[in-house]
Amino acid sequence: KQFLPLAGIPILQRTVELFVSLRSVNEIVITSPREYMPRVQNLLARIGSRKILSIVPGGKERQDSVWNGLHGFLSEPDIVLVHDAVRPLVGGGTVNKVIVAAAQYGAAVVGVRVQDTIKVEEKNGFYARTLTRTNLWAVQTPQGFSFDLLTRAHKAARRSGYLGTDEA
Repeated sequence: KQFLPLAGIPILQRTVELFVSLRSVNEIVITSPREYMPRVQNLLARIGSRKILSIVPGGKERQDSVWNGLHGFLSEPDIVLVHDAVRPLVGGGTVNKVIVAAAQYGAAVVGVRVQDTIKVEEKNGFYARTLTRTNLWAVQTPQGFSFDLLTRAHKAARRSGYLGTDEA
C-alpha cells in the first residue's frame, strides 16, 4: 500500500514529507521489508532531506521492525515516534501534541472513540456479549515514547516472548 499513489504521490512519500516538514522532528528512521529497500531508497531520494537518517530492514512482525528501527538512530533521541507509513493524512498539530505529551508523560498515542459495536466471541463461534463502547478507543499512530521507555519495553517483550499489536 505504501507505494500506491494518493493524488499522484506515493503514500509513503506523503507520510515522510509530513514528518520532514515539522520543526519538532529532527531525525527519521524508516523500516522496510528487505525486498522493498531499493524502491524506498529511490523514493526517499526524491525528498532529499538530511532528517532521513537511515532505512533499516524490517522484521517478521511490526514489533521486530520497530526494534530494528530503534537501532537506526545516530544517538538516542529523547522522544521517539512510531508511525505507520500508510497513514499520510495525520496532521502536523496532532504529531506535535503526541511529542509534547510523550515528553510530559513518557508515552502518548493517538486514539479515536470506537463507533462500531464490538462483540466478544465464544468458543463455538457465537458472540457472548457486547462491549460498552463508551470506554473503548481505537489506537492509531503516531505513538510517542521516551526512547528509554520504549527500548526497555522492547527488551522485556523479547525476554518474555510477548508479541504486541502495537507499541502502546
